[in-house]
Amino acid sequence: MAADERPVTVVIADDNDLLLDALRLAVSAADGLEVVATASDGAGAVEAVRAHGPDVVLIDLRLGSEWGLDVVPALRDGPRAPEVVVFSAAELDGVVDEAARVGVSRLVPKGAPLEDVIRTLADAGSERRAGEGGQPPGQS
Repeated sequence: MAADERPVTVVIADDNDLLLDALRLAVSAADGLEVVATASDGAGAVEAVRAHGPDVVLIDLRLGSEWGLDVVPALRDGPRAPEVVVFSAAELDGVVDEAARVGVSRLVPKGAPLEDVIRTLADAGSERRAGEGGQPPGQS
């Protein structure tokens, strides 16, 4: 399969199990996207990224007692750093500068239509692949 035909791989991190399952199902059903792992906390998200090398991480701003933005530098630490999309019910206006500083590429409110979330993940994955020359993992 050509590099541009591979699905965009996604890790989803959210502390709400019901929402996590719903997002996993919705993203997995979308054309061109594949959920490779989910996590309910920051450590699980970092572990999933290290294990699967996804194109994109969709992470909640609040992961229980953890602040999602505190996890982002660890998610982006490595040669194939994923794009990070923050998905949150919290007010996003106050975190835009901090999010950009730690490496978040996009912010999506939890009230956004599902189609917007799917499009944001696909766009972030396309941007990441364009930055690596569209090569499959391990290729140069």
